[in-house]
Amino acid sequence: MRNWKTFLPIRVPGCRVSLAAVAIWLVAVFSWLSVPWTGLWAGEKPATRDSVSTAEAEPEHFYFRKLEHIPFGVGEEFEYTVRYGVIKAGSANMRVEELTETQGRPCLHVISEVKTGRFFSAFFKVRDRVESWIDAEGIYPWEFRKKLHEGGYRASLHAIYDHRRGLAYVDGDTVKIPPFVQDVLSVFYFIRTQPLALGEAIDFYSHDNKKVFPLEARVVREERIKTSAGQFDTYLVVPQMRKSREGAGLFRPKGEMWIWFSKDPAHIPVLIKSKLNFGSLTLELKKVKRSERLVRR
Repeated sequence: MRNWKTFLPIRVPGCRVSLAAVAIWLVAVFSWLSVPWTGLWAGEKPATRDSVSTAEAEPEHFYFRKLEHIPFGVGEEFEYTVRYGVIKAGSANMRVEELTETQGRPCLHVISEVKTGRFFSAFFKVRDRVESWIDAEGIYPWEFRKKLHEGGYRASLHAIYDHRRGLAYVDGDTVKIPPFVQDVLSVFYFIRTQPLALGEAIDFYSHDNKKVFPLEARVVREERIKTSAGQFDTYLVVPQMRKSREGAGLFRPKGEMWIWFSKDPAHIPVLIKSKLNFGSLTLELKKVKRSERLVRR
């Protein structure tokens, strides 16, 4: 029998994607991509959250975006059952922890965590944590952290986004970013603010692992989904490269990842499925705690 470690993570030549990636779904998509929007900028010193100046002259193209519909707030929490095939592998949690301030901006501190259960942990223990500090008015990140603990593998990443200058400082390197670029967790919340409609696509740029990618989230069909949290009318959304910019889509015709968002204004992520090299991984909504303090209806 093969080692469990060859089955559990999503494996792509030259990269590694964790269970936490599926919990926030787009990190897996971004790690499949190979062509960045731009390269690294040399000669810039890394920054910390406190060292980024909020008093510097801002580029003419930059403005503090304010979205009309933000259907979440402090206290919102989603709990998921994680399955590998038909086997229960563990649990995932995504929550809006607090309203804080980062680089002079009001931010929602959002956390996603994934851990394997007792049975899977005996073969391959996972304890992953991803955090994003998201602008509370425009829903784009000012800071991002991830810490991965998967078997004997350890990894971490810290990014500071200076949208005023159009730069991201990532573990000692500097990356040029387009306006309102998303990280792999903030984009999840950004899509929830958008008016989903059958056949439509949401375009955005996302940053991960020192690269920036032009992506779209396309609504492909409507479907009724039943989970332990209840029954939901949903939109099925498939992430992919922007065909207008990069040619063929990221996925083969049948796709590699599927996300079902509820059709109500909250656009709750009800079900997430990802095809792996061996089998499939599913996150099924188990429990919902809604926020009593929405940022903006």
